[in-house]
Amino acid sequence: MINQHTIISYFINKLKAIFLVDSIGAFLSAFYLLIISRFYSDFFGINTSTLQLLTILPSVFCIYSACCYLLVKRSYKPFILIIAIANFLYCLITLVLIFTHYSELTILGLSYFILELMILVLIILLEFKIIHDIIPNKV
Repeated sequence: MINQHTIISYFINKLKAIFLVDSIGAFLSAFYLLIISRFYSDFFGINTSTLQLLTILPSVFCIYSACCYLLVKRSYKPFILIIAIANFLYCLITLVLIFTHYSELTILGLSYFILELMILVLIILLEFKIIHDIIPNKV
């Protein structure tokens, strides 16, 4: 069974893997937002231009995390801190989007954004756990 300690233990031995996880997650977020904005915005209840603007952030996060995964060889802490803060700000932007477009959002749209927020919060907590607990002892 996979639990918090198993996940943390994995990242103790492979600190760079958090960048790969973050990059893949950001890619999926950008991909789904792009597909939704192109073909399904009516089903989600949010206009195409807003979704396309929202797609920019995870696209940048994907590139940043992929570059960190490929290029950073040591001193991971500042790079993980940057992406953790960026993910947190993206969560805040998504929350603002939910509240400002709440009356327009469909159940599907609201569900999508809530699910995305839940996944992001788990990743952010993992990133801060790595920064706080693992890196000071390891690197």
